[in-house]
Amino acid sequence: MGIKQKVVTLILIILIFVSVGFNIKQYNKNTQNLQDISIKQQKINALESNLKGQKKLIEDKNAEIEEKDILIKNKDNKIKILQEAVDNTAKSVSRGNITRSVNKKYNFSEHELDLFYRVVYAESGNENYEGQLAVANVILNRIQDKRYPDTLKDVVYQKYQFESVSSNMLYDRTPSNTTKKAVHDAINGKNNIEDCISFWATYVRKSHPLWDLPIKYRIGVHVFTDTY
Repeated sequence: MGIKQKVVTLILIILIFVSVGFNIKQYNKNTQNLQDISIKQQKINALESNLKGQKKLIEDKNAEIEEKDILIKNKDNKIKILQEAVDNTAKSVSRGNITRSVNKKYNFSEHELDLFYRVVYAESGNENYEGQLAVANVILNRIQDKRYPDTLKDVVYQKYQFESVSSNMLYDRTPSNTTKKAVHDAINGKNNIEDCISFWATYVRKSHPLWDLPIKYRIGVHVFTDTY
């Protein structure tokens, strides 16, 4: 073998060694990358599993909260029903304690009827029939209420109760036929305000303590309450 051939052979051997070394290095690098990818995938899988577990816990908690909300709403409804029953019972008992046993067939004298017409007209003469009927019923409800006087005259002239009386307006004008009809209908049992015992005008200043009372009816310019 000549020197030239030996040199070529040596070069080939060197190239082979370099190539093999490079491939081994590349193989090791690829192997390391694959290992890294595998580790990262394992971490991702673990995180996904953990997230699924957390999501399941959250769903279970939400279901538990919804179930408790339903129970609370049911209890609230039961409490509301019971409270209404208690309120209605208390109201019934209260009205029983303050209502007189009176004959609803009132026997007012002509003088009392005239007084009745005048106070209703003075207090609500500018209102329609319904408004005057409501005022007439307030007066009759007071006659039946133990907290007020038991006669028409005493109810009408009770101090600080009717502005028309305090202002001496009862005899300023003649009651209308509408007023007389409203009074007679109230006497005969027609009632559009139930057991209301007080009223005031909507133009009374809003800071007045009257507005603290519960309003049961609004008729014309008047509001009516059943609270003393």
